[in-house]
Amino acid sequence: MTSPVRFNDHYRKADRIMLGLLWLTFAYSLCLAFLHSTFSQALLVGATTCLLTTVLYRGLAGTRAMRCVIAVALMVMAALHINQTRGVIEFHFGIFVLLAVLTFYRDWLPIVVAAATIAIHHVSFHWLQHQGYPVFVMASHGGWSMIFLHAFYVVVESLILIYLANQTLADATDNQEVLDKVLAAATQLSSGADTHRVQGAKISSGERFDHFLQQVTNLVDGVVRDTRNLSDLGRDLSQVGQTLEDGARHQLDEVAQMSGAIGHLVQAMDNIAGHVDQTLQRSGQASEQVNRGRSTVDQTREEIVELAGRLNLTNETVQGLAEQAQQIGQVLDVINSIAEQTNLLALNAAIEAARGRRTGARVCGGGGRSTNAVAKDLGIDHRNPTNHRQAATGQPPGRHCHARQPRRGGTLRIRQPTRLATATCGGGGHRGDQPLQRPDCQHHPGTVRGLDGHQ
Repeated sequence: MTSPVRFNDHYRKADRIMLGLLWLTFAYSLCLAFLHSTFSQALLVGATTCLLTTVLYRGLAGTRAMRCVIAVALMVMAALHINQTRGVIEFHFGIFVLLAVLTFYRDWLPIVVAAATIAIHHVSFHWLQHQGYPVFVMASHGGWSMIFLHAFYVVVESLILIYLANQTLADATDNQEVLDKVLAAATQLSSGADTHRVQGAKISSGERFDHFLQQVTNLVDGVVRDTRNLSDLGRDLSQVGQTLEDGARHQLDEVAQMSGAIGHLVQAMDNIAGHVDQTLQRSGQASEQVNRGRSTVDQTREEIVELAGRLNLTNETVQGLAEQAQQIGQVLDVINSIAEQTNLLALNAAIEAARGRRTGARVCGGGGRSTNAVAKDLGIDHRNPTNHRQAATGQPPGRHCHARQPRRGGTLRIRQPTRLATATCGGGGHRGDQPLQRPDCQHHPGTVRGLDGHQ
């Protein structure tokens, strides 16, 4: 774990403390020199170590290298004290004390360097002591087992101190971050003059924090004043909020009504859609029916046109038949006239035949009948000549022969008068198929001779 740059001031302060402690150990070595007259060792080793460390502090203050130099210097002074007391075991406690002091750096590397330094001292000086050199590690000349036991405790303590140093560094880092934020806030809250004063002079963290607290106090006072104003504003906002709440409830009611209306509208739209579908279906059916009706109308129109042509032809035919009927009527008029004359002739012949029969009866001595009796036998009223024609033509009274009434074959056959004439003439001894020979049976057209001899 590297040391943050923000702890440079702390490291410089720790270097100064460690440097003072180093010179204190030098003074202590001078005191120990009176035990065995080791002033030369105290001056040569102790003074040289302290002077060299002080010189290096001028250029390496606050750096990690300086911390390692101080760790080595402290272990050299602890070895000097052990050697001055000729290996008294109690003076080995100074090693553990100085290792614990190094944790103030919040750095694990100086502890490791110090432990390695004292381990090298113990191994090398123990070997030199057993070789007969005037150096001392242990007064009783203990073996290597005692050296390794001391090394074990040094290692254990070093591990514990390394852990504590790392934890201390982590806590210091967190605290420093909080302090930096507080100082940054204080810098922002401070005025321009205070800012220039802080930047221009070295101010401790306590002073900065006091300044920050002053700024926070001012800020709290301002917040309290603003809170009073906000309280009044809050009451106004409460009233506005109540009004808005009432309006919102009214809006919710209207929205609910609109929602219901929209629901009904949706249902109506669905119904309309259904009706539109039905209308489309019926429109399709109506379109089909219109198409069929159109085709039927077209066919009917063609048939009407054809019927009109046929009617035109029928009209022409009827007109032709009317002309032919008129011509036939004219012919029938002529035939009627001829038939009437023929009937009159037949009637005259019958009358003459009756008269001849009467004359013959008189000749034969038979009683004769009068003219009225003869006419009665024939069914003729001699006082109404029209009845003569009706009886002769076989038509009932009051109905004249229609000249325009068509007859089969276009001719008129008169049978009844012929039978009448035959029956009348037959009574006098003649046959009906023989013509009359008497001169008085002849007549002129248009004249009827009466039974009594009058025209």
